[in-house]
Amino acid sequence: MPVRRVGGWLLAVINRGCGAEEESRVVTVLRRVYERVGGGGYAELHLYPSRWEMEAALLEEARERGVKVDAVFPVMHEAWTGLPRIHVAPSELEGLGEAGEAFLVHEAFHSVLHGSLEYYMVSLPPASSDEEWVAAYIAATSLKDLEVHMEMKKHGFRRELLAEKRYWETTLGERWRCKTIEDVGDVLRAATIWLVLGMSPPLATTCRERVAPLINLFRNLIRQHTRPWSQLDKAIRITQKMLAL
Repeated sequence: MPVRRVGGWLLAVINRGCGAEEESRVVTVLRRVYERVGGGGYAELHLYPSRWEMEAALLEEARERGVKVDAVFPVMHEAWTGLPRIHVAPSELEGLGEAGEAFLVHEAFHSVLHGSLEYYMVSLPPASSDEEWVAAYIAATSLKDLEVHMEMKKHGFRRELLAEKRYWETTLGERWRCKTIEDVGDVLRAATIWLVLGMSPPLATTCRERVAPLINLFRNLIRQHTRPWSQLDKAIRITQKMLAL
């Protein structure tokens, strides 16, 4: 397992069958992130020839570790082992164009900010319902994405933020709706980009009314320069109440 120094970081590369050029392009993007962020740390980069092979490997490991994978994108970050690990299917990520590179930058920031198990553990009362656990998941993932987008802006990755924004505009449409719980999660995570850029996300009227309490919390956290993760418990309570509407 070769280990590269990228900025002050050590990056262990586990290549499961990708070409040297694909590996080099991914590492170049990660180097740009780690050099701008500064400091030091350790992360793993896992490269897969296809999204299918990446998904199969992650689902198998998730079963072994007792965790859940809802969906597998061409790039994702996790810290199930207590170490930050970025998983990439380069050929499919490149198919997304500028959005693909933006999402790789996004996941690199997760490795900087959320590379330990504490960001994957949420405490709820033993009698909590499935819906309450889903609310906690939405609150936690949207807070983490808010942190990532705040740091991307801080370190000069505005072009990548705009590329993510264009992706979600295409994916979610002109007016975002909250018809299902899954919709609410996607909308909130995407909305953090608009908020960090000082814009209002394009929410449909009923969706805007439903998610307003959490959106207001996010705006306050950005304005106060408060670390979003510090407000996890409050965000979970708001989200649980919101989903009960």
